Amino acid sequence: MIMNKLLILVLFLVVLILSGCQEPNIEADSTGLFQVESKSEFKSRIYMPDKKWFGIEVIKEVEVEVEKTVEVASDIIDTNEQVVGVSESNIVKTNGEYIFYTPKTDDTLKVYSVSDTIKVELYKELEFDDFNTNDMYLTNNKLILIGTDWKHHNAEIIVLTLENFEIEYKLEVDGSLEEHRLIDDSLFFVVNQPINNNDRDMRPKMEITIGQDKESVYTSYEEIKGFIEDEEAHNVSIFAGLNLKSYKLNKETFLGRINQIYMSKDALYATKGSRVREEIEKNKALIHYETRIMKFDVDSENSELNYSAVGRVGGYVLNQFSMDEYNGQFRIATTDNLRVENVEDFEGIGGIVSIGNSEIVNQVAIFKTNSETKEMELIGEIAGLGKPGERIKSARFENDMAYVVTFLRTDPLYAIDLSDPMSPMITAEIVETGFSTYMHVWDEKHTVGIGYSADESGRIKGMKISVYDVTGSTTKPFVTEYFSNIESVASNGFVTKQWNFSEALHNHKAMLISSEKHLFGFPIELDGRELTVVNEEEKWSSYTKSYYNLYMIDPDSENIISLLTQVDHTAENGVNAVDRGIYIDNHIITLSPLSIIVVDLDHPSEVKQILQR
Repeated sequence: MIMNKLLILVLFLVVLILSGCQEPNIEADSTGLFQVESKSEFKSRIYMPDKKWFGIEVIKEVEVEVEKTVEVASDIIDTNEQVVGVSESNIVKTNGEYIFYTPKTDDTLKVYSVSDTIKVELYKELEFDDFNTNDMYLTNNKLILIGTDWKHHNAEIIVLTLENFEIEYKLEVDGSLEEHRLIDDSLFFVVNQPINNNDRDMRPKMEITIGQDKESVYTSYEEIKGFIEDEEAHNVSIFAGLNLKSYKLNKETFLGRINQIYMSKDALYATKGSRVREEIEKNKALIHYETRIMKFDVDSENSELNYSAVGRVGGYVLNQFSMDEYNGQFRIATTDNLRVENVEDFEGIGGIVSIGNSEIVNQVAIFKTNSETKEMELIGEIAGLGKPGERIKSARFENDMAYVVTFLRTDPLYAIDLSDPMSPMITAEIVETGFSTYMHVWDEKHTVGIGYSADESGRIKGMKISVYDVTGSTTKPFVTEYFSNIESVASNGFVTKQWNFSEALHNHKAMLISSEKHLFGFPIELDGRELTVVNEEEKWSSYTKSYYNLYMIDPDSENIISLLTQVDHTAENGVNAVDRGIYIDNHIITLSPLSIIVVDLDHPSEVKQILQR
């Protein structure tokens, strides 16, 4: 009897082991999306070296006292955002009553009060243990901090009340917050989380603290989805919506990592680029890029992101401005690099040889979602943008128009009419030296670009801002203001070399823009070296100058681009690069780690206030 029981037990264990070794039966829908059904299926789709969860510590409560509740002002400009109604984070936020600022060189959060006469004073300075604020959002009654716990390598979201600056909510995740947006009281974010290769529990995990209550929130294996064409995944991407009133968290989880997102008030589009190798004949393959586009419907009232469709397009996406949604259509600008490889055998050793030169292809593609098949279907495209070898350097969409800049040696800016999505048409082509890294649609006839000036051979000479007439109906299509790098010899024999740079060249949030007020501002940094000769001995000295330049841009005036004010933040000792500039009631307020400077735009040549740290 005992032997029979032992035999049954052994047989049961053998069956259990064999069942665990079988390949999971993964079924995908027509779009290639499948549902993970178990831990074994999850394990079959991932790869990651051993990695354990980092420990998590609760940050200390901030002890502060405030005397009044923040009210919203009516005339302010802070963060330059892509879509109206979809807020983007920044290191400076204001509502006109307070300015919230986290310098890039400091771990503290500084709160400044703003009087009715626009006098700025330090109100509170908040410090957090092991937490560094990278970005912020501001609502009528809450401040949302996005940052990292540098001690435990966690990404964190912290929500403070503006009434008393107490911590109401905190979310911690072992990974990174790739992207995030705010619509009303709904914070939407995408978490990139490495897969925990701990065989006991491999589920993605978050730590959530509300008041004094802390809990671990897991994603079950059954909640995870993936695409059949993906090979072994190192990460999961969690698409989440957090309601800032109820703190209810909604999420969808996918295998793999995303690259970029675009978000409107109705939908979120996430892209993932990959290199593709397609065999075109024996021992010969075409190598190119492909971007997968995942669409999520946005329910901002309930703080939900609901996966709805997938699409695929050739090439890779430069940034969020290369994407747009309009009239139910999704438009995207991509660059592809096509190359043919020949697989040969060198004396028994396999090798890959490229055949010919690679070909760069720039295009704009238009998609429409088929709700029945859950596919984003291509309905129109225009390819062949740019001269041979040129890549997309910036793109922008506005209503029925697309604006695309390509560059290798010169800068063609294309204005493309998308009113008939099945037959896009180039309506204007502007060619100049240099290129724009960011474009802003100023009005129906003009765009404003910031980027690099260059000579005819494509060599970068410095920065530039440009105003373009994109109607194609003028003999003077653009006006440009240059900030040239300098290399000169003075009459006294001194040699000066100077280079200029701005964060605005790669970060649109560093700019202050209002076409209604004709304002265009950004920080600029000048790094220079000066050679002096004393008693026939040469000596180089270095210097750094930091400014905030605010321009008036009016395409209808005789002087289209004019410098309204240049705010000098240059420090005598050390670097004091300007982080941001904001506008409150006809005043420009510029912020740097060492000082805050206020200028009344009725008297732009005068400094109204300097607040030293």
